[in-house]
Formats: sequence, C-alpha cells, structure tokens
Amino acid sequence: MNSDEKENKIYEEWRERQRKQISNVTSIYLALTTAILGFVVNFISINKLQILCKTYLKIGAILLVVSILFALLLTLNRLIDFRKTAQLYKQGKSSDDVAKQTYLKGKISWLLLYLQLIFFGFGMSILIITFSQIL
Repeated sequence: MNSDEKENKIYEEWRERQRKQISNVTSIYLALTTAILGFVVNFISINKLQILCKTYLKIGAILLVVSILFALLLTLNRLIDFRKTAQLYKQGKSSDDVAKQTYLKGKISWLLLYLQLIFFGFGMSILIITFSQIL
C-alpha cells in the first residue's frame, strides 16, 4: 500500500466517524428538543400563567419547533447526500470525484446542524429565564 492509498484510507475512516458523530448529535438534540417541547406545551396548557410568561414560553417553544425543523431538514439532506454518494461510487467515480460532487451537500449539512443547535440554544435560554421567573 503506497502513501496515497494509506492517506485515503485514513481519510475515509475519519469521514465515517464524522458521519456517525453528526448522526448521534442530531438524534440526541432532536429527542431532547421534542421532550422539552412536550413539557412546555403541557405546562402552558395546565397552568394559569400571566400573559407575559405565557408569551415567553410560546416564543421558546416556537424556537424549539424551528430547531426540530432544521433537524428534519438535516436528516433529509444527509439521506440525499448518502444516496448521491452511493450512486457516484456505483458509477465507478473516484473518491476525489465523489468529494467534489458532494461538497455542497456536506456544507449544507453542517449549516443545518449549526442552525439546529443555535435555535435550540436560544429557545432553551428563553425557557430557562422564563421558568426561573415563574418558579
């Protein structure tokens, strides 16, 4: 095995680890966000709250919904990317060709992940501040 093949193998192994890690992060945040959203909606529905508190809780919940939407878009984008990658390899394309043709999808995946985490962070910040005032 020459040095180029060795480097390519190491690169592919790290890419696979990166794919698994982004899947794990997305899944964890999606589950956490959904659970918190359920708690907030339930809390709003069973408690008599001041209008201002209810409004802030709703804003936090909306930000969590947006975070969930970005997670779903991320999942869809990654599925499309995996399909495209598999098709390119099936056509006999080299790793470099595949990387060039799927580069944009990878960048979009990272952007969607960052947006998911940012909206989760803002939503949670608003909810934490609001709950600290209520309780």
